[in-house]
Amino acid sequence: MEEVKAQLTKATLYADAERFIQSSDWRAALEHLEKLVELDPTYKEAASKLEQVRKEITLSELYAQAQQLHQSQKWAAVINVCEQIKEIQPNYPNLDNLLTSAQQEMAKVEQQERLKGLYLQAIQAMEASHWPEAKDLFNQVKTIDPDYQDTQRLLERVSAKLLEGKAEIKPIMKEEAKQYDSEQSGVLDLEPNRAISDKSAMEDQIVQKRAGKQIEPTNKSPIVAALLSFFLLGFAGQLYLGQWKKGILLITVHAVGFALLGGLMSLLALIIGVSDAYGVAKKLRLGSPVGEWEFRFDWKAGVITGVIMVIVSIGYVILVGYLVGY
Repeated sequence: MEEVKAQLTKATLYADAERFIQSSDWRAALEHLEKLVELDPTYKEAASKLEQVRKEITLSELYAQAQQLHQSQKWAAVINVCEQIKEIQPNYPNLDNLLTSAQQEMAKVEQQERLKGLYLQAIQAMEASHWPEAKDLFNQVKTIDPDYQDTQRLLERVSAKLLEGKAEIKPIMKEEAKQYDSEQSGVLDLEPNRAISDKSAMEDQIVQKRAGKQIEPTNKSPIVAALLSFFLLGFAGQLYLGQWKKGILLITVHAVGFALLGGLMSLLALIIGVSDAYGVAKKLRLGSPVGEWEFRFDWKAGVITGVIMVIVSIGYVILVGYLVGY
């Protein structure tokens, strides 16, 4: 009698579990199958069905998590959870739609990040007067999104700067090229290919000659350059950066100015030296070369230097007044 009752209980549990599986009520199916396997681990296909139900519960929980992450617009997390589901069951219902949607949104986010990076690099190239690089970067931005921020306006500005540079160099090259042509007229007749090559080299030399000696980009600190010029009479920062001639000029101006006009000229020379050292070092650190006589003032560094010197001067006057009165 007890055996019959036990068999009836197991049959009922198994039948109910199958009914719950058919309706995708995985929790109820899990409860019945766990009871059945506890009573008889070998009963029909109870053990394999229990494993399948546990798998379905895991999948449903992961899918619910992916949906919640999708609503929160956490695209990378959605993709990660969907990949976990695909490893367990590649053809899980509606998984491809959810994964594709997250991948498309993720691509948009990555594109915006790339646009932002290119745009900021282009702005930095503009600040360093590195016009060809700036134009290339703005063109990359325009190719991806023509309406991104101020790309079109800034690209036009960069193009205008490039045209200005060519217009400045052209008259000088034309005059010196004439002289070169007259000197090489015989060579042009006898060795035309060599003459053309020599002429191209000559044009490059003209451009380099106009720019003067170039100081290559470096990682030297703008702050160190500014501090050197601040504490050593407004010229040491230039020496630190390799602009020896300009540094010597600044110390000469400082000395002559002090002799003729006193402290006012010294203050002005100091402000110029500090702001120029900071600006030149900043340009070099951004990857652009500078001429040995090139000035590049940074107004922020100049203002800070001026304010510091005014405070120091006022403190000095107050101290002298106090000592005299004492």
